[in-house]
Amino acid sequence: MAESTASSAASPKAGKATIKNGVYGDKVDAGSSVGDARKKMIALNGMASDTTAYIDNKPVGDDHVLQAGDTLTFLKRSGEKG
Repeated sequence: MAESTASSAASPKAGKATIKNGVYGDKVDAGSSVGDARKKMIALNGMASDTTAYIDNKPVGDDHVLQAGDTLTFLKRSGEKG
């Protein structure tokens, strides 16, 4: 018997999203918010709480919901010249 591929197709909330901060990285479940990922990175490696979150080089807010396969990067701008 053939199974339906529709039920086995991955949904955006199935799987993991990658989170990065400098040399540190981890995974969170898809469907988690950026705020949840931020709390995890602060607890795991002492990440600064005032970092900016980016997905695909675009800033996102803490209420943004992560999809499977997303790569969330937290960056803190250091000093700027000019």
